[in-house]
Amino acid sequence: MSRRSNVTKGWQAPQPVKATEKTPIADEVVEEVPAACPKCHSTDREQLEGTITRNISGLSKDGRIFNRVRWAYCTCRGCGQRYRVIRRENTLQ
Repeated sequence: MSRRSNVTKGWQAPQPVKATEKTPIADEVVEEVPAACPKCHSTDREQLEGTITRNISGLSKDGRIFNRVRWAYCTCRGCGQRYRVIRRENTLQ
């Protein structure tokens, strides 16, 4: 028996939005994790870099609706720690 026998044929993972495409600005940032540097707890950080955006819908922990998720990296200005930020956003389409 093949190990891939339980894989559904024709299914593909959602593709990220290309960097060349114009992505609309979020109307509302529902949730941002983490909101501060995990090392020094500073909220002062550099600009977000290396952003990956996917159109994924769902509910945040407090029950607010989001329809886009962004994963990005930033650098803390306080200690220089580089960390990943996950932003769940709600955009009007």
